[in-house]
Amino acid sequence: MNSKFVALTPTVLVAAALKVVVMALSHRIALWGRTHIVSGYSPLARADVRLVFTDVQMPGSMDGLRLAHAVRERWHPIELIVTSARSHIPVDDLPERGRFIPKPYSVTTLSKVFWEMAGAD
Repeated sequence: MNSKFVALTPTVLVAAALKVVVMALSHRIALWGRTHIVSGYSPLARADVRLVFTDVQMPGSMDGLRLAHAVRERWHPIELIVTSARSHIPVDDLPERGRFIPKPYSVTTLSKVFWEMAGAD
């Protein structure tokens, strides 16, 4: 793994269709001492993005699962969490090192997975 990538403060990109979900997660991420950025693909090129959290159901031409696969192909060190209330995503359908968390998820579960994947520097 790139040491420059690891040394930076971890940043989490939140990609969700509902603004209320983005706001709630962004607030929680800030409480965990992480920087958060919201939506768009250009932030992925930042060296400090360590984790992408995405909902499968996204507006536009790319759903969250396709986004997760695209991130894995282009930015391999970034960790991936995929969530959905409508479907269960089998492990074989997730990108390498991707994690699925079904909705509804608890803050405790989400916190644990974020810390495991984004690291607690």
